Amino acid sequence: MRRISSGDCITHCGERGDDVMATSSIESRTLPQQIQAHLIDLIADGILRPGEPLRMESLCEEYGFTQTPLREALRSLASQGLVEYVPNRGYRVPQTGIEELKHIFQVREYLEGLAARLLATRATQEQLAQLGTLAVECDEIEDTERASAHSVSRELEFHRLIVQWCGNGLIRKLLLGPNILLRMLLLGSGFDVQRGGLEFDHRAVVRAIACGDPEQAESAMRSHIREGAELTLDALRNSISSETGEQEVRSG
Repeated sequence: MRRISSGDCITHCGERGDDVMATSSIESRTLPQQIQAHLIDLIADGILRPGEPLRMESLCEEYGFTQTPLREALRSLASQGLVEYVPNRGYRVPQTGIEELKHIFQVREYLEGLAARLLATRATQEQLAQLGTLAVECDEIEDTERASAHSVSRELEFHRLIVQWCGNGLIRKLLLGPNILLRMLLLGSGFDVQRGGLEFDHRAVVRAIACGDPEQAESAMRSHIREGAELTLDALRNSISSETGEQEVRSG
């Protein structure tokens, strides 16, 4: 059994858990808030997999939670759409299908486009340098490998920094749920996304932001996310078709 502590939360919550309680410092979090952030990391990292039941007794035994704050944390996550509550069955990790994934990318396209637009008016040279380095890393990874824990982490870090630096905290809060579900899907669903050769790659987004033109920056980011959405949706459709075919072969 691995018990949760305040130190655990500070280490494991990272950028994902910290966003849940953006108005609270880590030191002032209540125990339910700490558990909530820890569960978010477990879901985002694919440790708790899509569709997996979140049984109170099992979670308490495995992670050292206690039932009352755990119940409160699960209720809060359910209200944010980060876990699902099924009457008479309890909580479970959400499963994301094609329609849900479309909605996630629609939200990301508009909100991250706005973030890029805002950042184009305020980005520092240090921020541009950091984004530029990360963009090169992301594009080189995507030209040579499929979705992995490392490539997904680098991809989401690039987008997280743009949102973090845009100066609008509400955008970051609104994107928390969609980005967690996307990370969970990419890491936990076992399908491959080939992203090499995008016309609007990460470096194109950085170049647009560096130009200081808000409209160009927004357009580049939206095009980048739209291209990525098409590839990801195609990969999910292919994965579903493959699974359906295998099931038909077994049943036949």
